[in-house]
Amino acid sequence: MPQSTQRARLSTLLVTAAAGLASLSGGAAGADVAETKPPFNILFLTVDAFRSDHMGCYGYERETSPRIDAFAKEDATLFRNSISHSAWTVPGVVSLLTGLHPSAHGIDTRHKIMDEFFPAPLKRLSELGYTNFGYVATGDAFSNVGFNTAEEFVRPSLQMALERYQNERFTIWYHLKTTHLPYAAKSEIREKFRRADSPEMMQHHTNLVTGLSMIKAGATTWDPATKPTIEDLYDACVYEQDEFIGQIFDHMKHLGLWDNTIIVLTSDHGEELLEHGLVGHASTTLQATLFDELLLIPLIIRIPGVPGGRIVENIVQPSDVIPTLFEALGLLPFEGVQGRSLLPAMTGTGPGPDRRYAFSETTPCGWQCPGNRDKTIRLKSVRSLTWKLVVRIEESARREIALYDLKGDPAETADVAGANPAVVAEMLAALQAHEEANLVVAWQGVDRAIAGRAQDMRSLDRDERSAGAATLCDELAMLRYVFRVQNPSVFDRRVDDWDRALGGLWSLVGPKPSYWVCEEL
Repeated sequence: MPQSTQRARLSTLLVTAAAGLASLSGGAAGADVAETKPPFNILFLTVDAFRSDHMGCYGYERETSPRIDAFAKEDATLFRNSISHSAWTVPGVVSLLTGLHPSAHGIDTRHKIMDEFFPAPLKRLSELGYTNFGYVATGDAFSNVGFNTAEEFVRPSLQMALERYQNERFTIWYHLKTTHLPYAAKSEIREKFRRADSPEMMQHHTNLVTGLSMIKAGATTWDPATKPTIEDLYDACVYEQDEFIGQIFDHMKHLGLWDNTIIVLTSDHGEELLEHGLVGHASTTLQATLFDELLLIPLIIRIPGVPGGRIVENIVQPSDVIPTLFEALGLLPFEGVQGRSLLPAMTGTGPGPDRRYAFSETTPCGWQCPGNRDKTIRLKSVRSLTWKLVVRIEESARREIALYDLKGDPAETADVAGANPAVVAEMLAALQAHEEANLVVAWQGVDRAIAGRAQDMRSLDRDERSAGAATLCDELAMLRYVFRVQNPSVFDRRVDDWDRALGGLWSLVGPKPSYWVCEEL
């Protein structure tokens, strides 16, 4: 198809999409709104611990991902420099689904729940008639992100979910874990990827890698020479995952979903395979790092009508996906979103985001953090195409810093901070500006949550307000916990604003009940 014809087809498609959703978002009323269908479904496929540099379409020499490679070449846009927001699952996936950085949405440690009034783009899609289904969306971490499916249907296969919702407008998020520890692909696939010159591992190490989902740092001593053997096991998992994804694509075509479904294929984070002495990531090692083997992740997006095969070199992050989808659907940008639309880069109508730096952060122990002190420790990175600054923050005034020259030392073996003070100063300033921006967005969410509860209280009579006061305290306590267990915390700056906002809320509710949670607010 000539390029001019492709552009014309794409323009028509996007105009149609915009018109359809404009009517849903306020351009029409009553029956006209109900009859107008949004143009596309959305399928998020996140593959846990998936490294882009172990995929053929990202330059890997082994044939680990033939179906994904063909998908990227024929149907989708590949983003070469996609940088994860975190070194473990929850912060990265919530950022993907909200368009916010971890410090802004706050769901960056275990046992946190997003407030029901906090902005969530999937809720907007639900208002427009979408069924939002998420697998691994159960539990605290993904509460109130915007999934609205019935509780009795929470753990089907992906094929079952596609079949169930094929006649609806849907957003499906499905989290795949074949590349997560243990590396236990089918025996015939493991044999296929076992290289003759890969050294034998001790049986103890083989048992660890193929049998455990968590291998704590320091619990074993690895032989660096066995790195190729571990890579063989991991590559077999990549291949097995690729086979499954190919089957999903075939099933979508069989169901007639291929031409009306946006597909986002990405990961939550990468995986260490002995590059720096560890196997796994923050949640499996309890010793987080922010090396590139953890941060460089695939991002491949297909929008029906957008020609495939384009490669974008600009730095992008998962938070860019939501604004991309909203633009493709003809929706206005979502309030407070921090990501930037990638659609112009995908269509060739403009460059990718002109982003100088990507920002990532992690707690040292991911999902497994044992206590709140560990949860307030942060590793944060500022990454350009040339440099990476990593900062460990335990107290506001205490920071340990390392700088890596990604061009001269792509393996990140040498800290060159001492030799490059100007680079360090510039990147620290960028980190500080990023943290300040996150605190502003976080407070906007907190303020909105309090205002939402105040509005609810105004709709109740006095007795109803008093009856719900204890529950209100529980909700406010979680809201405060989400943003206090951070470093820096919005409550370092806004505690007076919090007290004033709660004072106004309690003036509506009446006296606080004699309940310890209320007393601690």
